[in-house]
Amino acid sequence: MSMDQSMLTLLQMTAAVFLALLFLRAALHKLGDRYRFEGILADYGLIPETALSFIVFAAPILELAAAVMLIIPSVRPVGAALAASLLTGYAIAMAINLVRDHRMVDCGCGGAPEPISWKLVVRNAVLVGLIAPTAMGWTDPIDSSLALDVTSLGIGTLVLLLWMTAETMLANDRRMNEDLPGPATTWSTAQ
Repeated sequence: MSMDQSMLTLLQMTAAVFLALLFLRAALHKLGDRYRFEGILADYGLIPETALSFIVFAAPILELAAAVMLIIPSVRPVGAALAASLLTGYAIAMAINLVRDHRMVDCGCGGAPEPISWKLVVRNAVLVGLIAPTAMGWTDPIDSSLALDVTSLGIGTLVLLLWMTAETMLANDRRMNEDLPGPATTWSTAQ
């Protein structure tokens, strides 16, 4: 494998590991507080009430499936396509509510409550762009080595930790400057 191929493989594997960890975190967050997640979905106003309980179950299961498939080289392109589809669906749901001027809806992304914004829609589009080459099969999913696997795992984990740090700093800054409720509440339940 040439140096260019190794670098491309490392970048795609790192993107896959990062998104796998991100989806694992999001899925565990949703499964950890199903009732809060159901409230967030209801706030979006896009899902009929009769389907809410199914979506509350299905969304984190699909996120877990994407996370697992992103780690397994032979099915990584399928996992990448599922991840891209989920991110696109979430971006569309946020965009619909922003166009409706429903801005005080928690994104439901995992972590501290965060109101939807166009920045989050763009963020999801960037994440889709990051994983799209893998979803389209532009990289050989099996062409790796132990060194590449370990390196991509380390870098992907580091990127997730930096992501979570930035996410927390931005959420805290927003709360301090906009007098939003703390991390234990959502806007729909804040009084």
